[in-house]
Amino acid sequence: MNDIKLSVIFPVRVSNNRQYILENIKRILSLNVNSSEIEYLLVDSGSTSFFSRKIQSICKNHNTRYIFQDTRSQTFSIGRARDYGAQLATGECVIFLDVDLVFDKDFYNKILEEIACRKIQKNITEYFCIPCFYIDEEFSKEFISDNDLGSSVKYRNLRNNYDNGDNNGIQSFAPATSLLVINRWHLLSIGGHRKEFSGHGSEDFDLAHRLATYARKYHRTYNYYLDKKDYSSVDYEGFRAYFSMAGYSVYNNNLFAVHIWHPRPKDKYQVSTHKNKELLQTFMKEFDEGRSKIDPLEDLSRKENTLIFGVRKDTAWLSIRQLIPLLGRVDYISEMKVEIDEIESLIESRGITRFLFWNPYGNDKRLSIYKWAKENNFPFYVFERGALPDSWFIDEGFNADSKSYSYDKWSKELDEEDIIDTEEYINSVIQSGSTLEKNDNFRGDVITKEEFDVKHRVGGRKILFIALQRPSDSVIKYFSGSANGFEGFIETVNDVVEKLNPHEWFIVVKKHPLEAGFPSSMKQVDNMLLVDKEYHIHDLISIANKIFLINSGVGLLAMLFRKPVIHMGEAFYSHHTINIHASDSKAVVKALESKFQVNEDDIVKFIYYLKNHFYSFAKAKYRNRVEKDGSSRSILENLEFYQIRGINKDAVDVQYRTHPIPLLSRIYGLFLPSIIRESKKNPSALASPVDVMDNLTGNNSKKKVDSKLTLDVPKGITNESTAILKEKKLYIVDNTLSSLDKRINVLIRKRNKFVRTPYDFFGDSRNPIVNKLKFFYRNKK
Repeated sequence: MNDIKLSVIFPVRVSNNRQYILENIKRILSLNVNSSEIEYLLVDSGSTSFFSRKIQSICKNHNTRYIFQDTRSQTFSIGRARDYGAQLATGECVIFLDVDLVFDKDFYNKILEEIACRKIQKNITEYFCIPCFYIDEEFSKEFISDNDLGSSVKYRNLRNNYDNGDNNGIQSFAPATSLLVINRWHLLSIGGHRKEFSGHGSEDFDLAHRLATYARKYHRTYNYYLDKKDYSSVDYEGFRAYFSMAGYSVYNNNLFAVHIWHPRPKDKYQVSTHKNKELLQTFMKEFDEGRSKIDPLEDLSRKENTLIFGVRKDTAWLSIRQLIPLLGRVDYISEMKVEIDEIESLIESRGITRFLFWNPYGNDKRLSIYKWAKENNFPFYVFERGALPDSWFIDEGFNADSKSYSYDKWSKELDEEDIIDTEEYINSVIQSGSTLEKNDNFRGDVITKEEFDVKHRVGGRKILFIALQRPSDSVIKYFSGSANGFEGFIETVNDVVEKLNPHEWFIVVKKHPLEAGFPSSMKQVDNMLLVDKEYHIHDLISIANKIFLINSGVGLLAMLFRKPVIHMGEAFYSHHTINIHASDSKAVVKALESKFQVNEDDIVKFIYYLKNHFYSFAKAKYRNRVEKDGSSRSILENLEFYQIRGINKDAVDVQYRTHPIPLLSRIYGLFLPSIIRESKKNPSALASPVDVMDNLTGNNSKKKVDSKLTLDVPKGITNESTAILKEKKLYIVDNTLSSLDKRINVLIRKRNKFVRTPYDFFGDSRNPIVNKLKFFYRNKK
C-alpha cells in the first residue's frame, strides 16, 4: 500500500529576467512540513545550467526532489511541467503549486484532511482547488517581512478583512485557480494538461473543465462557455463560476493561498494568451461533444515498459485510458510492422518488459507474436471482454487457452457470507436482463412460457435452445473444437434436429444479435422456431430444458440459470460437473437424453471466482457500425472502470457520483439567488453534469424528466416531494404541483400492492386481459 498520500509539485523555469524566482523557491520550500504522507517535487523545466545548479542546491536544503525537464529549446509550458512532475510522482494525489505563493503552517494538513474526508483514493473523480488572494506590491512586502510566514492568525486576518469588505492591499480573490488537488491516477488517465497550449494561460481551465465534467458534482452554470472574469459576481454564469465551486468548497475551512506580487517580464512565455483562449473554447466544446482524443499520460514512476500492439490515439486504446497509467511506460507499434525474427531486437532497443494484446487471435500476425511470447515465457497481458455483465479480463492467456480458469483456481470452499453474496449477484443478473450484446423484449420466464404454450403450441414438450455465434469470431475460428467451425456446427445442428422426436422436443434457435440473418445451410423443421429480437436471451434460457452451442458466452449465462449446457467447442467455463462436452451429433443426442444435473455448488464457486478474483468491471460505451454484408459491429469507444484486477496484486475499486449536488443546496452559497432566478426562467439552462457525462460517454439510457422536475434531490432532503417508483427517482421542488403529487402517490400505492399481494393486484383489474394474469400468482394470495 502506498504511504504517500500527496505529491506536491512545483513547476519552474528560471532565466536572467526571472531571477526573483530563486527567492520564491526558497520561500515556498521553507513552508514544507515533515510528513511521511507527503513528498515534494520541483520540476525545473528548461532553466539554464547556471540556474539549474542553484535550484538543485535549494531543493537539497529543503528535502525536495529535484527533477530536470529538458525543454530549453522550447517556450516554457507550465502545464507540461506540471504533468511531468505528476508522471514521476508516487503519491495517491497531486497538487500543483506555483512558487510565488505562501500559506499557513496547517496548509498541507488541511489538504490531507480534505483528501481523507472526500475519499479521493476511491472517489477518483473527486477533486478540489485552492482559492487564492492576489496582493499588491506594498502589502506583499509587509506580508512576508516578519519571521512567522506560516502564522495562521496572519492568514485568518487577511480573510476576515476581505470577507468584511476591507480590500486594502488585495488586488483580487480567485476561487478558481490552477492549485488543483487531484487523484493522480485519474489525472494521468484523462491526459493531464493539453500540450497544444503554449506558454501560460487557459491550460488550467481546460483541465478544470474535464475534471469538473468527470466529477459530476455540481450543476453547470448557464451560458457555460462564457468567460466571465469577474469573480466578485454572484451570478451563476460562465465557466469560471462553475470552476469556482471546487474552490469555495474548501474556502470555508480556511484553506487558501496568497499570491505574492512580482514583476511580469514581457517574453514569449506571456504572448500566447489570446491564442490559448481560442483553443480553450474549441477544446471545451470538442470534449463535451465526445470528439476529444487526448492521450492518457504514462506513469513514469513505474519500472515496467509495456508494448501495445496497436496505433496510438486509436479509439480502442483510448477507450481503456484508465488502464494505461497502470502499465508504466507505454510504447505502441502495429503488429503488421513486426517481424518475428526481429522481435528480440525490438524488445531490446525499446527496453520492453511486457506486451499488451487486445484479442491475440484477432489476426495472424498478432497471433504469431502471441505464440512467440508464450513459447519464450515473455511477460504479457491480454485484455478482452468477459462473459458477465460489465466484465473485462486482464489475463496471461485468452479464454480457453488460459490457465486462469483451471479447476484448482476456483474450486475453493466458500463461507456462508460468500455463498449468499454470490447467489444474490447471480439473481440480480438474471432479474436485470443485462447481457453482453443488446437484447430487447425482456418479459420474464412466466410470461414467456405462457406465450410459447399459447402462440407456439409447445405444450408438454421439452425445449432445446440453440444459441448461434458469429462465424467470424476468434473463438469460432480457433476454439470451435469438434464442431469444426461455424458451418460444421450447423451440420451437427441439422443432424441433431433430424434425430429428435418432434413430439418430445421443441427447438428454438436464436441468431447472434449482430448477424444479419440465419445461415442458409440450416434446416428448418416444424418443431423449430427461429428468433431474432422477438425474445430476450434470458427468457429463452429460462424456459429451456437444455442449451446447445459451440462455446458462446451464453454458456456461462445459462450457468446462472442452473441450466445444462452442451458445448462442442473449447470453452473457458467447461467442467464436467457444470456442463457437457459433445464431440458429434450422436454425443449431443445422448447428452439431451441424459438426466445430467448441474452441480449448483460448483456454479456458485466458479461465479464467485470470476466476480471476486478474476474479472475487472467497467461500464462501456459502444457505437454500432453496419458492415457491407448487413451485419453489425459494436465499436468500443469508452470504458469507465469501477473495479480493476489483473495488473496489480490488489483490486482497484472505484466509485463515481450518480447524481449532482441539488441546485437548492446551501453549498452553492452566494450563487443561490441567481440559480433560483435562472431555473424559473429556463430550468434546462443549468445542465446536470450527469447528463453531460452521459452524452459524452454515450450512455443515453437515462430518461429525461419533465423540465419542471430537473432539480435533483439526494437522500436526506425532506422539504421537497420525492417519489420512488421501480427505483427511478423523480425529484420535485415545486410543492404546488399537487395534481402530479396525487398521480405519483397512486402509482406508488399500486406498486406497493403488487409487491405485497400480486394476486389481488391483477385480480382487481377491470381489464380482462390483465385480470387473467392473477392465475400466475395463485400461490401468493
